[in-house]
Amino acid sequence: MPSLRMPCELGTMHQQEAYAMTCSAALAVAMCLSVLAAACMAAAPLLVLLAPLYFVGELLFLMIWYYRYKLLSYQPLKHRPLSHDPVSSFEKAMAHLKVSADIKHFLSIWFHGAAFEDIKRENVADLLAYAFFYKTRDEIEAEGQAQELEAMVQFIELTWKVQLPPGRNSKLRWMCHLWEPMRCWYQPLGFYLFMEGAALLGAL
Repeated sequence: MPSLRMPCELGTMHQQEAYAMTCSAALAVAMCLSVLAAACMAAAPLLVLLAPLYFVGELLFLMIWYYRYKLLSYQPLKHRPLSHDPVSSFEKAMAHLKVSADIKHFLSIWFHGAAFEDIKRENVADLLAYAFFYKTRDEIEAEGQAQELEAMVQFIELTWKVQLPPGRNSKLRWMCHLWEPMRCWYQPLGFYLFMEGAALLGAL
């Protein structure tokens, strides 16, 4: 089983929110189902036999959903293609961006709409390390490639005539899709059964 790549804190807030919402939704669904089951038991003896079957089906559906979520959220440690050249890829990307891109707006988008003035030099280095090396900045420095990464940051400053402030803004997160789990929320089996039933009735 491949291990989950979480080398940075970038997606942590989203993951915690998703986890909290999933737990809350699951608890709310369980409470609603319990109330519904109690009402059904009081209303119709036949439903007393069907309720356990539904609960078993709901539990199996939840287990399948969770398994597939974990399976699709896991990523291999190495995303980098075998023939990938970080410097060449960076040069091609910059050649495309120089045509019409506003680098301030471009970086702001990648940092979730943060003001350009809040984006510091090491934040950009983090982004470039992820985007072109498929690594963290610490990994690049440990492997002796820090000069290549620094050259990329300098290229951006010289090409667009911008001055990135030194240091790192720890409050900023960048979009690192490859290192983040899928953002989805559990919907109970009853929801899908209801929607399918409504669709069938609508087609009549």
